[in-house]
Amino acid sequence: MTSAKSNQLAPELAAERRLWKEQWEHFATDPPVERAMLERWIAPLSLGDLAGKEILDCGCGNGLHAMIMAQAGARSVHGVDYASWEGAAHRFKDQPALSFAFHDLCGDTPLPGQYDVVTCVGVLPHVPSPEVAVSNIARAVKPGGRLLIWATVREGNTPLLVFDTVKTAVTSWGGRRIKKVLATEMALASLPFQYAARVEPIRDRLPYGRYLAEISKFPFSRVVQNFYDALNVPRRILFTTGEARRWMEAAGLEVQVHPGADGKSCTWHGVRPL
Repeated sequence: MTSAKSNQLAPELAAERRLWKEQWEHFATDPPVERAMLERWIAPLSLGDLAGKEILDCGCGNGLHAMIMAQAGARSVHGVDYASWEGAAHRFKDQPALSFAFHDLCGDTPLPGQYDVVTCVGVLPHVPSPEVAVSNIARAVKPGGRLLIWATVREGNTPLLVFDTVKTAVTSWGGRRIKKVLATEMALASLPFQYAARVEPIRDRLPYGRYLAEISKFPFSRVVQNFYDALNVPRRILFTTGEARRWMEAAGLEVQVHPGADGKSCTWHGVRPL
């Protein structure tokens, strides 16, 4: 049971919580699609490598990644989130290997326990201080354990920063329905470019060509969710590949970096020496 006191947030985070809850309540991601994506995000590890492990999922959202890892044979998966942990706990209340709780990754309260594997997928750019979050998350990695972080990086993503600035003209007044309509229109508009990006010579000439080629494999509903996410996120801090590596190394981890297939993201694998 999580105490009311531990659920308290800074005022700015309390306001953001509504947006994240809105997103997870609005979209029901298809588990097979999300499983394939999670496999890419943790590569070169596979879900099979998580069998028998005790796992902490930081920024668990709707709990789907935790469920996928449990299905892959993880001994236990504990998910923490500052917005959606209650929905995840209700959704998977009948699965004894799963548990969920409130946690602010940038707060002063330590994460509970230490784990064989700690994951943080698609979360780090959206916290108030990625460096503080990495320091806090890394403390939950036991000796010999591993920290897996996947995130969009600053390199090559200047247009995304411009988009984040422009979108405030819409998101400051548009509610969930407006954002859903815009996300659907953006997904439709991207279809010709997705198909073109499947052709290698064209892909390399298109801005975000490799990203478009990747999302062309998704169901249309998942593409809409991607654009809704871009419109909805209250904060995006893009850091460099090297910055994240330095933060993990400062936390005592040995780090390997694996660039994403989309050319705009990375997976960092950190191991705490025995």
